[in-house]
Amino acid sequence: MVNMPISTQDERHVAFKVWWKDPVCTSLGNHQVNTNGDVTFESSLSQYVASSFPISGSHKIIAPFWTDIDIRNGGQLWYRLTTQDLMLEQGASEIRNLFPHILSFAASWIMVVTWENVAVFGCREVGISCSLRNTFQLVLMTDGTHSFTLFNYNKITWTKNAQVGFNAGDGVNYFSVPGSMTDAVLNLPQMSNIDVPGKFVFRLDQNTISNADIDDCYSSPCVHGSCIDGNNSYTCQCIGGYAGTNCESDVDECESSPCVQGNCTDQVDGYVCECFPGYRGPNCDTEIDECEGSPCIQGNCTDQVNGYICECIPGFRGVNCDTDIDECNSSPCIFGNCSDGINQYTCHCSAGYAGTTCEFDINECESSPCVHGSCMDQVNRYVCECTPGYIGVSCDTDINECESSPCMQGNCTDQVNGYVCECYPGFTGINCDTNIDECESSPCVHGNCFDGVNQYTCQCFLGYTGANCRTDIDECESSPCVQGNCTDQVNGYLCKCIPGYIGVNCDTDIDECQSSPCIHGNCVNGINQYTCECLTLYIGANCTTGLYFTGLTILRCSCYLF
Repeated sequence: MVNMPISTQDERHVAFKVWWKDPVCTSLGNHQVNTNGDVTFESSLSQYVASSFPISGSHKIIAPFWTDIDIRNGGQLWYRLTTQDLMLEQGASEIRNLFPHILSFAASWIMVVTWENVAVFGCREVGISCSLRNTFQLVLMTDGTHSFTLFNYNKITWTKNAQVGFNAGDGVNYFSVPGSMTDAVLNLPQMSNIDVPGKFVFRLDQNTISNADIDDCYSSPCVHGSCIDGNNSYTCQCIGGYAGTNCESDVDECESSPCVQGNCTDQVDGYVCECFPGYRGPNCDTEIDECEGSPCIQGNCTDQVNGYICECIPGFRGVNCDTDIDECNSSPCIFGNCSDGINQYTCHCSAGYAGTTCEFDINECESSPCVHGSCMDQVNRYVCECTPGYIGVSCDTDINECESSPCMQGNCTDQVNGYVCECYPGFTGINCDTNIDECESSPCVHGNCFDGVNQYTCQCFLGYTGANCRTDIDECESSPCVQGNCTDQVNGYLCKCIPGYIGVNCDTDIDECQSSPCIHGNCVNGINQYTCECLTLYIGANCTTGLYFTGLTILRCSCYLF
């Protein structure tokens, strides 16, 4: 029978009857080939999105690649049933090789379903390129007693949660190929349970799905060991020095780093240690004691790896402490001569120097030899710079500044770097050489001052007296005004005469008759007055009235002189 194509309609199912015996599916019933990569029994599978096995209900499924497939975008779904002897024998021969304990197996019926270059449904919407295609095949084979299934994978380039395996529909019994519902199914063309990439063979007529029972040791997989065959597996029993699933790996005895102080060279079932310098032993774990021969002549030996260190006693040096150190070699005595000893030296210092290495200039100023001055240290001597007023090597002699008799008019008192003159009265100045001008203060209030030695003399102006001419002379004291009152003035007086007197001293009686007041009579002068003695026939104070007779009448007239 040739391959029969199924219409390119999505979710297309083709039903046919076959004789089939297996505990997963029904012994007799309709088989449905579904475009979504599976074959169902008794009823078609309308669920085109795969679910993880197990799933319950009437879903009895054999799924080489159950996922959401759309053959409308290209690709073909083929199936065929055959009872041709040639193809039956070809299939039976492969089963007998894989299951050697069923040597009597002779296939009576084979069904082949091929999904060729099929694409994912809604490729543009789900983000999977429509150019990616899968090709895989399901083969069902039986002799009426034994039933087998083959999954063949040519190429798997896309997946959309694909489930691979068997489901009994009771929610309990199922078999899921490892990696189902993950991207691992993309590796199906490289996977197998019979060591043929892209091919899986399962026996379905037992209580559990079983793999092919092949001689897994047939290909001599154990490179360095003996092979023990198992059920679709083998175990390698490696010879000494080898490990790994196929005894393909030389056990690296150096991996545990057995050579403690050395490099390890791996060998078959052994190793060889090449020790680092200073170590020995099979595992290079013994350090060689280089101090064992006492190499340090004048010192203590400390063992090290591949060597030793000598800690020399003081005064010796060298790798083996066999050289006496010349402590004078470095010329340690800066100002002196050096005498070498063992781990020491002695300096004989030049005059003026001291210290272990004669490094110190002896400070001759340390004892403060300069009594009154600054000391300047020099080599083996000192120089004093005396403070003013002192002389001598140690500035211990006070200079007598009075020795030159600097005080001209006074007594001299010597001091440090100076003198003080105590001047005689009337003299002043540092050296008492200035006569004090007692007139400087103008002591003569009303007079001229004449300076003397420690004194002055006042020559008073007229009208003044006293030592300082400050007393006004009272010229009235001698009562100079004879007939009047005296008013004192400077160097003089003023007399206010009583009436009838005149003159500087009021000592002149005024002659009131001088003006000849008595017209017709004689004037008699008195004190501040006069008296007229009239002539006959005249009367009046000034004799100005004449008397005339007219008969017996006396007439009075005033006579005036014209």
